[in-house]
Amino acid sequence: MSIKLTATEPPFEGRPRGEIPEAGSDQLAGYEFHQYELGKLARGEGIHVALAQQGVDLGIQIVNDAGGVELFIDSPTGANGLEEICFVAPSAGRFQLFVGPLEAEEAGPYAIRVIERASKLANARIVDCVTGRRAFDQAQQLRSTQPAEAMALYDKAIEHWRRSRVDFSLALALKQAGSLAVLRGEIESALTAYAEAMTLFRTVDYYGAKSDGDLHQVASVLNLSGLAHKRAGALLQARRAFVEARTAAGSVSYREGVAAAISNLASWEEVAGDLYRAVELHREALVIWRDLGLAPEEATTLNGLGVALSRLGLYGEALDRLEEALAIRQQEKRGDLLANTWLTIGWVKHLSGQGEEALGDFWRAIRLYREHGSRLNEAGALDRLGSAFRKIGRSKFAQQAYEIALSIYRASDDRVHTAHTASNLGCLLGDPALLKEAAEIFEGFGDRAALAHVRFCQAHEERSADRLNAALHRTDEAAALVEDLRINALQRGYPSPELRLWQEYSELQVDVLMSLHDRLPEADHAVRAFEVSDLTRARHLYEMLLEAQVEVRSGVPDELLERERVLQHQLNDIELRRQALAADGGTGLAELQKDLRQSLRQLQDIRAAIRSASPRFAELRQPTPTQLEEVQALLAPDTLLLSYVLGEERSYLFAVRHDGLESHVLPPRRQVDALAWKVYSGMRSSHQRRTRQQLPIYAEQLAEILLAPVVEQLAGRRLLVVGDGLLHYVPFAALPLGGEDPVAERHSVVHLPSVAVAKALRERAVERRRPAKELAVIANAVYTATDDRLPATRTVPAVPDPLPHLPYTAQEAEAISTLVPPSQRLVATGFAARPELIRQGVLRDYRIVHLATHGLLHEDHPELSGVAFSMFDEAGATKDGYLRLHEIYALELPADLVVLSACRTALTREAEGAGLVGLTHGFFYAGASRLLVSLWDVHDEATAELMAAFYRGLYSEGLTPPDALRAAQRFLRRQERWQAPYYWAGFVLEGDWGPR
Repeated sequence: MSIKLTATEPPFEGRPRGEIPEAGSDQLAGYEFHQYELGKLARGEGIHVALAQQGVDLGIQIVNDAGGVELFIDSPTGANGLEEICFVAPSAGRFQLFVGPLEAEEAGPYAIRVIERASKLANARIVDCVTGRRAFDQAQQLRSTQPAEAMALYDKAIEHWRRSRVDFSLALALKQAGSLAVLRGEIESALTAYAEAMTLFRTVDYYGAKSDGDLHQVASVLNLSGLAHKRAGALLQARRAFVEARTAAGSVSYREGVAAAISNLASWEEVAGDLYRAVELHREALVIWRDLGLAPEEATTLNGLGVALSRLGLYGEALDRLEEALAIRQQEKRGDLLANTWLTIGWVKHLSGQGEEALGDFWRAIRLYREHGSRLNEAGALDRLGSAFRKIGRSKFAQQAYEIALSIYRASDDRVHTAHTASNLGCLLGDPALLKEAAEIFEGFGDRAALAHVRFCQAHEERSADRLNAALHRTDEAAALVEDLRINALQRGYPSPELRLWQEYSELQVDVLMSLHDRLPEADHAVRAFEVSDLTRARHLYEMLLEAQVEVRSGVPDELLERERVLQHQLNDIELRRQALAADGGTGLAELQKDLRQSLRQLQDIRAAIRSASPRFAELRQPTPTQLEEVQALLAPDTLLLSYVLGEERSYLFAVRHDGLESHVLPPRRQVDALAWKVYSGMRSSHQRRTRQQLPIYAEQLAEILLAPVVEQLAGRRLLVVGDGLLHYVPFAALPLGGEDPVAERHSVVHLPSVAVAKALRERAVERRRPAKELAVIANAVYTATDDRLPATRTVPAVPDPLPHLPYTAQEAEAISTLVPPSQRLVATGFAARPELIRQGVLRDYRIVHLATHGLLHEDHPELSGVAFSMFDEAGATKDGYLRLHEIYALELPADLVVLSACRTALTREAEGAGLVGLTHGFFYAGASRLLVSLWDVHDEATAELMAAFYRGLYSEGLTPPDALRAAQRFLRRQERWQAPYYWAGFVLEGDWGPR
């Protein structure tokens, strides 16, 4: 059974209730209608009836004695509020009034009464009431397709309802007219309408049913008023309205109003710069919408959540939420709302680097907005289309899109979006007037992220005009604004969402400072440029090391730590299932990917909660630039620091000695990166004949750029290299220097994430406890189902093993371990090579930890990268042998040296919402002072030889780790079969360069 009241079909029957009382209430059961007798009316006679909804959305019909529907009323009030029915009989006859639910199963109370009955001809008040209703209903039908005509009809309804003194209906018309005015960009008109509607809703008398106003509608108008204030740039008024809306709605248990206020506060927090709080609020609202079963509102909140997540760099999860919203929107058949989701999907794709694909989504949204006459929304889509065009280098198209959008916004009262488009166009054209206009608006309502972008663009404009001091001032302002946002995120326990912006702004700072240095070399501009550039390097890792120094996990409630452990196990389980599905081609990979993203986000949330709950978190000092004097104090006379900064127009090399600093201009990033990639690609495949001719040419060209400017300073010195861009992939020890011999023939080389990181590592090493034992080796694990160490009765699966056996790691372990007394070593091979050795803290007592295993770099989710140990136990049962990066962060491993004798363990990837991450970050955070890691898929046998020679240097010859690595590389290179860089140059030392 499914019956409900509709606009055209009368109900077949209704439960008779007699005549409408002067004042009365009734209870509507599910699946029923109530029928009231209006009696016999002469032509022109009228009646005014009021019905107060009390938790059920009701419709009202007036039906003639022939069964035809004369009038249908359902005001946009939801399940609460007044339905005012004014009716004038078009002809003589008997009429009935039917009350029924708009959803068949709904039931609940309502109050109904006759306000006025005109016994002869309807008076002017009832006629005005009827005319106002007719105009209002027409406006409702036309608002999404013909907004100008709809606004005229709202004005007509307001005029007639004002005369007829039906205050609730008048307030409702003002509310609807205000919301349409916002869409048309008439913000001031909307606020005026909302203010009057608010007064009426606060004081409206339900004809004696109640006298304290309608707080449901008050909350609704407050929400709408807050949104209008927000578009006008009045952020304080907007937040006040949202908070009042939440309070008003909560006081009458109006959960829809509470959820709307929470969603609106989320959007406010985005502008205020607290994106993590915005995500929390969106999720809080989402729970309410889903509990209420309100799919359209759920879709709106999902859309807002997608925006906030994308600004945090969580593009995968943002698209997950937007796909959910899209599925709902497609069922609603509301093109303007569907366009909102397409627009947001396009924006997320644009931000995540899918520029060409995003264009189609933007055009789809623009077409839908045009079909519905949504000019302001169309302007928003054009603005984002312009940004997409700009990113792919189509500046002329970008300019046209921005200009059209700006013309639409200027014709409205929408100051916020006017400022954003003026900023975008001003940045594209270098137009100081547009940038000034945008800056003044953003300053007015405190949008620090938007203002920082404008300051960055103003700095570019000043630099182009050769006003370098003004440009430096603007870059300093931009960096300070973003730093403020970063600190706000860090105080809440999260990584900063503004990391990449901050690095981009700092790059311009460095370039401006070096331009000033060209004019005034004695003014220390180069010194400041070096200090600024170093602070941007590995910033996320630097902040993590500062965090590790204060031991933020100390004193944290056990339930938070347990929740973290549960999430880690959950993540590992999902990843194992994903790997199994990927191996056998099973379905369900997309859903598992969503589960992975959600679990990773939950792990980030719980770790933020751990930091916030830590009694020692407040002791965490904010990152500051490492001063040149501090850097020089770390450098011995035989050490030279080479710090590279790549820029769009020109790059720089800072060469720092214990007693001085030099700077050199290098080619732009695109040239350096292109050569670096060719060198890296050539070296990792240099054992193949096809690369042998080209590699020396590319390597010599790159060495000429990177080392020739300082060649006279290199003699007799150890080199510390801070790379940038694709230089992180280049083993400097293998670059040719003054002929065919590589750098390793004359110099030991250490790669540093940044000097700040190296300084933090050294400071931590001084304070920590020293491990009591010398060496722990884990090697020769059981990876494959065909390994002859497994029981002969084992059934071999059809799916191939993802990891091959590494037979030479047994030789590697034997050669290394014999150099250390049995009492000072731990050797775990075969089935004993278990990740539990690390998880359970067994390796905390060893100064050197050597892992001769497989390393895996997870391309999609770098947090799931890890080190592989035995995948089987002695009985042949499979087990999860991976130690993943998200677990490594939680370890305590205070080793002087961790050797990851595996493939590609030095590489990092961009993790959504967290910047660059990799195994090096995890082990440094866990306590290691230095790491020996690889840049490519290394050769098993050659690696065993290299490691044996490395440890001989450490233990038999007493060399420092950098010198031991250099000696091992030279030893391997001198053997004919291992001469190619592929065999000997793949491992690099990172971290502290001093003695163990």
